[in-house]
Amino acid sequence: MDRLPTTAPSFDTTMTFAVLTGLAIPNLVFGRAVFAITASLALLALLISPLRTNSWSALVCQARSPIGLFIGLIILSWSVSALASEFPIRALEASLRTGIFLGAAVLFYAALLEDRALATRCLKTLVVLTIVGTSFALIASTVLPEIYWALRFKGLRTTPLQTEFKSYSALIVLVTPLLLIGLWRFNNLWRIGSAVGIIQFAAITWMSSNRSAIAGLLVMAMTLSVAQIFRPAYRRRAAGIACGFMFILVGVIVWLYTSRLQIATSRAPEGDWLFPVWLIDFQRQTVWSFTLNIWERAPWLGVGPNTINFSPGANAPMPGDEKLHIIPGHPHNWVVELLAETGSIGFLILVAAIGCISYLWIRWYARSGDIAVMSALLIFAGYWGSGLFNFSYWAAWWQFSLFMACAIALSHVQETKSQSVV
Repeated sequence: MDRLPTTAPSFDTTMTFAVLTGLAIPNLVFGRAVFAITASLALLALLISPLRTNSWSALVCQARSPIGLFIGLIILSWSVSALASEFPIRALEASLRTGIFLGAAVLFYAALLEDRALATRCLKTLVVLTIVGTSFALIASTVLPEIYWALRFKGLRTTPLQTEFKSYSALIVLVTPLLLIGLWRFNNLWRIGSAVGIIQFAAITWMSSNRSAIAGLLVMAMTLSVAQIFRPAYRRRAAGIACGFMFILVGVIVWLYTSRLQIATSRAPEGDWLFPVWLIDFQRQTVWSFTLNIWERAPWLGVGPNTINFSPGANAPMPGDEKLHIIPGHPHNWVVELLAETGSIGFLILVAAIGCISYLWIRWYARSGDIAVMSALLIFAGYWGSGLFNFSYWAAWWQFSLFMACAIALSHVQETKSQSVV
């Protein structure tokens, strides 16, 4: 769909929608409930605005596209797994919720695409709140923990913060690519703001020792170098980026080895570990091994989405760390989680869809060289890369943050002849 001419619309429901959409993801610094409320209000503003008609048309168009049908097949296969589960209601809710989130993200994308001013206002709002929210996180983590505890209605406690912002720091893989659009497209003041946001996120990620986020950043760097190969003019740049990626990768491995060798090996029980415990802690490897054993008992349809923590033995104490359960909520790896919960059928269809979308977006970037397409590709890569070590795939806030981030990025594509994003 061609963009409407750039205008400066009044602050009505359309601009309210754009602002709320930009606020949603950074609002996670104040809690997941705040994120959910903000995203819900953004959707409500969209549905009562004049944007809704074209947005619904875009959703129907996407649903009829090959990728839309592919995604429908994924939801169908997961739903079959859910109905065969011992917990069908819980499993079916997780499966169908993913489809609803995707549909909402398509509505957001189509609405932001209506007018460049909407997409710009959305991204500028995200830049501002990223700076504000991450400043709050940094101040609370270093000198003034009272503001964090007060916001959680726990009084003016002086207890130092430890891992309270670890979930927020994981958003670096989703927010940084969006800030790169601002760094590339906006004027000097907004470029400075985007750069400040990137630096702040890097600082809070480092302070949180978020190794899964670092893994996501490494996958993003690898994706960036691979994508340049498909643009002939940038192949030399690709070689430089690839060399830089290898240098960073070696540096991260050396850092993990030197900082974690003694503590990791002293805590790990004796065992034949697949990976060195200083690289991947023994707790994760224990969880993954148990999860794969569950998959072997139900290899085709799995045990049902979002139900693995109810499997027999999941609540048993973990050998070597009896404060944890064998499955502490989820397996901390989307690959083994989806294998065990949706079976080989659901997992392989999802992997095929991820591969197709990545291929189509790389081709799109190769044709256009658009930073917004690259941003969406980096978000996609960072999400799946960091998801190898962190949250459950079914975590609602994590899923919807991905879909919203991709919608915002793709709404900034400069040459869009249709509403199709794949």
